[in-house]
Amino acid sequence: MTRDIGPLCDDERDAAADLLGYSFPDQPEFAARARSAPLDRAFAVRLGGDLASVVLWRDTVVTHHGVSLPICIAGPGATHPGHRKRGGLAGAQEAFLAVMRDAGCVVSGLETPITRWHRRNGWGIASAVRHYNGPPHAFRLLGSGQVCGFPDFDPDQRTTEAVRQLVLSRRFGALHAPPDPAAAVCDLRNDTVIWRENRRATGLLRYVHRRRDDGGVGIVVHELHAISPDAYSGLLGLLAEHNNVHDVTWNAPTDDPLQQIVVEPRHIEPIVCSDKMLRVVNLASLVLPRLDAIEPGGITLMLHDPQAPWNTGRWEIVADSDVYRFSRLPTARTTTDLHVEVDLLGPIISGYLSATSAATTGCLRGGPAAVSMLDRIRSLWRPPYCPDTW
Repeated sequence: MTRDIGPLCDDERDAAADLLGYSFPDQPEFAARARSAPLDRAFAVRLGGDLASVVLWRDTVVTHHGVSLPICIAGPGATHPGHRKRGGLAGAQEAFLAVMRDAGCVVSGLETPITRWHRRNGWGIASAVRHYNGPPHAFRLLGSGQVCGFPDFDPDQRTTEAVRQLVLSRRFGALHAPPDPAAAVCDLRNDTVIWRENRRATGLLRYVHRRRDDGGVGIVVHELHAISPDAYSGLLGLLAEHNNVHDVTWNAPTDDPLQQIVVEPRHIEPIVCSDKMLRVVNLASLVLPRLDAIEPGGITLMLHDPQAPWNTGRWEIVADSDVYRFSRLPTARTTTDLHVEVDLLGPIISGYLSATSAATTGCLRGGPAAVSMLDRIRSLWRPPYCPDTW
């Protein structure tokens, strides 16, 4: 079947409106946009001469601490039901990203209810979600398998507090709140688990079994802290194995990457809807504000981006006057400080996800010094826009 990719044609506006109306029946404004949007801001994929998919997009420039950041907001988009899961759209992502790149955009926001599919194409969830609730199996991680270490159940209070101080000071610094002694009131059961690797404590989990209003039993997580990927995976795996409870509730730290690494983010019912996503479109043109005299020290990162191959390669973060830039390195260089997945790069550099959290869960690989320096640079930034306004 022949495929054609490019801007929407004027005689395809009604077909595009029908696609968006079918996919978003409760939002007629999307179909109306298809009839009035500039044709060069509507990306179309045609299969066999028929409109198979359409994505509306718009571009703007935000000012972030005096630095201009060109951004493309992609969506809404829709695909004809007859062309879903047939491979006809393979490769269209690269063409769409190239269109945004050629329009001068360096990052892209995406409006979508299908986070799982777009995450595979390099978009990362960009929202500071805290409250999670879902069935235990929803807390299983992508690619979860054998982990190093073992759980130590019901340790004594002195050991628990020592481990708690250790993991919290490693993750958050010296300032943190003490446990609430009243938290155990009306709980059916209280559990404390320490995760150990080679006898070294690397994680702490405190949770309770609580009676639900409907008479069932649920788990409420009071604390889940880890300083290694195995500890994080192992403790979440313990929660996922509780098949005798209805649900698990966790008020997680705002930068915890749980949404990025569970199999289906919506099954954990984040209290802030996880349909706002962010992606780096053109790393070579990305300029970020430098608010303090921090020298990155030649931090290098390796990025593999199949959908935007111009981003693939080794890069160095360099300080240039009052901004940071990403400078491409020769591919022959073999040593790299950091290895990052493309779907996490956008949330990390924009301030929605800390490098420490990503490294703790294994999503960012690199030495502690490089991770710490990336956090020092990134901690000076604020998200340049509110995702709820897209």
